[in-house]
Amino acid sequence: MAINSLQSLLDMAKKSKNQRVAVAGFDEESKQAIEIAANELGLAFTVFDWRFHGEMGLPSQVEFVNCSSPEESAFQAAKAVSNGHCSIVMKGFVSTSTFLKAILDKSLSLRGKGLMSHLALFEVPTYHKIIGVTDGGMIIAPDLEQKVQIIENAVSFFDAMHYEQIKVAVLCAEERPNPNMPCTLDAAVLRTMSERGEFGKNVLVDGPLAFDLAFSARAAQVKGVSSPVAGDADVLLVPDIEAGNLLGKSFSFLCGGKMAGLVLGANCPVILPSRSDSDENKFYSIVAAVAFTGGAQ
Repeated sequence: MAINSLQSLLDMAKKSKNQRVAVAGFDEESKQAIEIAANELGLAFTVFDWRFHGEMGLPSQVEFVNCSSPEESAFQAAKAVSNGHCSIVMKGFVSTSTFLKAILDKSLSLRGKGLMSHLALFEVPTYHKIIGVTDGGMIIAPDLEQKVQIIENAVSFFDAMHYEQIKVAVLCAEERPNPNMPCTLDAAVLRTMSERGEFGKNVLVDGPLAFDLAFSARAAQVKGVSSPVAGDADVLLVPDIEAGNLLGKSFSFLCGGKMAGLVLGANCPVILPSRSDSDENKFYSIVAAVAFTGGAQ
């Protein structure tokens, strides 16, 4: 079963009970997303902050814990997940470097065994289901080994959503391995690994594939390219962070796409919103984390 909209993801998240989100620093820009999530999902939040906010008018299931600094706020938020008080951690009004330093703190249990990578989920009017883009937010220029882990992280999300088959398109500028384009050589290796079942029996990885082939079965037919992934990809693996960032923002700003994003590879879902994200995008990022946590249990 494929998820055809972020509303469908919301419906899945509503089935997940007893989730609490630890927020590192209260962010006025995230207030509405937190309020909607608390009301629609019955979700609880613990906000760790070093400033006095007074009466915020937030739902009763949002609690504040006083901290002495941004660094302590980030550490205490990560610790709340490490000790089992919360199940999801979210960046609020702290810097990304401070937040990730707390996530990776060796005294806590959030650090995973491998790489952390970003997965953006898009609902685009011109595509028939949710499509993931990875990694446009964490790994700058992944090598082959890192691309393997990025795929594994993305697959873990779609596995939790109970996909019977997960289709990954390895994006490049052309469809044939080219010694002058290293990403095409990586794509060919990843495809071979998939054929050997190294990503799981329910995972199909194909590449190199140009974006039009991954997105459109008709484009593949016109170009004479036969691929089980063409026109039906669940995940687009981009060659580097710049390609992922540009593709994601094109989906959002040019195509009117809705987005949810989370960082995978830690021992809990990590919500790392951009300050330019809309309230709706931030809300759906929370939704994705809740759905993932519930599906993975």
